[in-house]
Amino acid sequence: MFLTSGPRRFEPSDAQLLLAVREGSSEAVRSLEERHGAAVMAYARTCVASQDDAAELTAYTFTGLRLRAARTPVDALGCVRVALFDAVRSTAVLWAGPDQAVLTRPFGAWLASGAVWSLAEDGALLAAFHSLTPQQQCVLWHASVERDPLDVIARVAGIPEREVWRSVTEVQGELRSRCAELYARRVRQTACLRFVDSVLLGSAESYNGPYDTGHLRLCADCRELFRELRSHHLRLPVQLPEGLLGWWPAGAYRTAKEAAPRSRTAEETHSPSRAARDTAPGSRAEQQGPAGSGPAATGRRRTRRGRRARVRPVGPGLLAAAVLGLVLALALAVWR
Repeated sequence: MFLTSGPRRFEPSDAQLLLAVREGSSEAVRSLEERHGAAVMAYARTCVASQDDAAELTAYTFTGLRLRAARTPVDALGCVRVALFDAVRSTAVLWAGPDQAVLTRPFGAWLASGAVWSLAEDGALLAAFHSLTPQQQCVLWHASVERDPLDVIARVAGIPEREVWRSVTEVQGELRSRCAELYARRVRQTACLRFVDSVLLGSAESYNGPYDTGHLRLCADCRELFRELRSHHLRLPVQLPEGLLGWWPAGAYRTAKEAAPRSRTAEETHSPSRAARDTAPGSRAEQQGPAGSGPAATGRRRTRRGRRARVRPVGPGLLAAAVLGLVLALALAVWR
């Protein structure tokens, strides 16, 4: 499910950041690390067992991206997230060498079994994906595989947030059409070509409307492709990453990604409202005070669960009453 958010200040897309990296911008490299670092670290954790090795692998991957961007056309890199994951997997294999202990057990088992990729059944899907523009690849990956919020897809792809839904629908339709075109190049029968032209290359509605069921009963190839393309938006989250990366432990990756601290966006980093919240009376930063003034330094009482006991503020009325009571008590003592 996609989430929406309010207007954001302008942030460059991945393609624009790569162009800046190509020109030697260190700030662009940092922006890419902030944008993709948590996801890359999560994918690295599915490959190597140690947290330190995963962090080193992540840093090495971004260094490699900077070097590739300097000598490779931006369009040739395609989707940045996919390129980073591909580099993580390849580098983890090289680092392991004879020492398989550095790898996670599932990843080591996958390598030991021959690192089998589902290339046979997904060849057309991969060819169709690579024929898309880098922007279309980013939209498709982050929407269908990562299931990112709309604002994230907008920033990565460089499109207005209000147009993300339309872009996702268009890209999914474009991918479906290109898969059908690749299939049409292999067939020679007139009936198959007619079915491809009328249904497989038609709109999304053509898959649900009246079509030649007689041909589907006779042609197993058209029937199989029709079933795949009709539900390809449901298959993409599994078939696409498995075909592009080979190693795709979806559950472990999502768990590691959700556990990782969320990177600040440029808006959050420079937002005046955030600074105001952090320094407002009663805020967490204001309550914690300067370094060295925490519970360990002051010996303040904590509750049984380790939380600091809440101190209720004394209102001005109660304070005045207390002072008045103290003055009356002293006056009575003097009078006596």
